[in-house]
Amino acid sequence: MMRDMDDKDLAQLKINETGPAPGSKFRHYKGGEYEVLANALEEATLSHLVVYRSPKGTVWTRPIDDWNAMVEVDSKTMRRFTPKG
Repeated sequence: MMRDMDDKDLAQLKINETGPAPGSKFRHYKGGEYEVLANALEEATLSHLVVYRSPKGTVWTRPIDDWNAMVEVDSKTMRRFTPKG
């Protein structure tokens, strides 16, 4: 029996469609390289978080809006994270 989707189910579907693919690799504008582990929901707000890992194994989370943000460095605008390869 299929149940109706609740807000958390709908939010999870949305982040799976719009977030970076798990397993993909990105370079931070400061030079670090990271692997996306998952897209997640922050429980209290249902906001979209990206879960990612540094080469040293540290696991981080960042709101999707920050993940996709543009930053200015030396008067040049660039993405905070860019796909590798």
